[in-house]
Amino acid sequence: MSNQNTVIGYYNLPKMTVTDGNNHALTVPTLGSGVPSGVTWGAPYYETSLPSNSQNPYPGFPTPALPANSGLTVSFPNDVAGSMAVDAHAFKIKLSGAVANAGASTFVVKLYQVPLAGVGVISATGSVTTAGAPGSSDNVFASASFTAPPSTAGAFYVEADMIWDSSSGILVGMFYGYGNNAGATQFVDFAATTIITPGTAVSSLSFLPSFTFGSANAANSVTVNEFAIERN
Repeated sequence: MSNQNTVIGYYNLPKMTVTDGNNHALTVPTLGSGVPSGVTWGAPYYETSLPSNSQNPYPGFPTPALPANSGLTVSFPNDVAGSMAVDAHAFKIKLSGAVANAGASTFVVKLYQVPLAGVGVISATGSVTTAGAPGSSDNVFASASFTAPPSTAGAFYVEADMIWDSSSGILVGMFYGYGNNAGATQFVDFAATTIITPGTAVSSLSFLPSFTFGSANAANSVTVNEFAIERN
């Protein structure tokens, strides 16, 4: 849930069904064409008695900056990007949701930094490829593996505590996670993030998650309830 420290975020996305075992990035949901193979989107979360949002199941999207099927990145908005509020100030990237692991195998969540040139771009080097995988220019800095989430519904949470400075252009931090593992709590222990060098501009700080199921199954799904940047 957002709070006064939240910079920007997405909430209550529709269900993302993933039938294969490929690594799929979170993309801008659409019921139209171009959806990556192995992915389908569920009905909108909002009240269906309201006027139809046509082929766009997440209100407000797509946008000119983030077209349908591009990576659904979170970035610092202009009022923050133009200030020193981020430079050498810690911040968090928070991701939570529900997972149905019908394949009864592992569920892996990864976090990526996306270069400014790749934001909203669908290509081999963009935010995502046409297959929905993270682009080759994306930099993975955290990977949280959950052993066996429930087959029908279980919750998960991944958080990365990060810090960046404009002098070195280096992004470092730590991450952890926890979730429902067959009725017990699984804790993904604290670990250092992979050091990456996005650049010396705040605009280089865009982030994207991906999801991989260890065993393909037509009933595997992820429902993201929060994906946000929060100031510490």
